[in-house]
Amino acid sequence: MFAVLMEQRGWEVIYLGQDLPADGLSKIVAQVTPVVLCVTFSMAEHLPGIFDIAQELKDFDSQQMVFAYTGRAFTQNPE
Repeated sequence: MFAVLMEQRGWEVIYLGQDLPADGLSKIVAQVTPVVLCVTFSMAEHLPGIFDIAQELKDFDSQQMVFAYTGRAFTQNPE
């Protein structure tokens, strides 16, 4: 739904799908060169995966790409 809303607001969206492994994500990011990379987490048991994603993206310049995250798992587990 988030991707659809962003497209309606004029953003070009590349939806990578659900259950995307962090391994290899940096290769995709290097090819696509997004302005924003947003991931969503619905289930709390998947939250540790955000650390894997952050590790995979550590070499990218934060001035060139914003890494954003959202989802019900964060609102239900604000810690």
